[in-house]
Amino acid sequence: MGKEGRRFLPNLKKLGSPRLNLDESCVVIFMEAIRNVVKEEMEIWPYTNELQELNRAFWQTIVHELRHTMQDNPLFENKYEAMSREERERDAENYCREIFENIVVCYDYCVIS
Repeated sequence: MGKEGRRFLPNLKKLGSPRLNLDESCVVIFMEAIRNVVKEEMEIWPYTNELQELNRAFWQTIVHELRHTMQDNPLFENKYEAMSREERERDAENYCREIFENIVVCYDYCVIS
């Protein structure tokens, strides 16, 4: 996150969180990009439900990006330091699919209408 984005966020030192690094602790999702990808997928696979697909993409993106914050967080055992960028990306992809398929789909996960 650049200086432009940070000026809109609260001063974390005033909130009592001087160690929080926003670059590694915030997940920002650009929903328009997700919507565009889902629309493209719907042209290829028109038999899928667009709303369900949008919600799946939303949840998997959130979990994927949270996994990256876990990889960069020094509070976890950092087994990720030895991983290449490609390995970290594969780990995040596998993790988001596993969480979505084993946990999220067990609930009413459609939050976008």
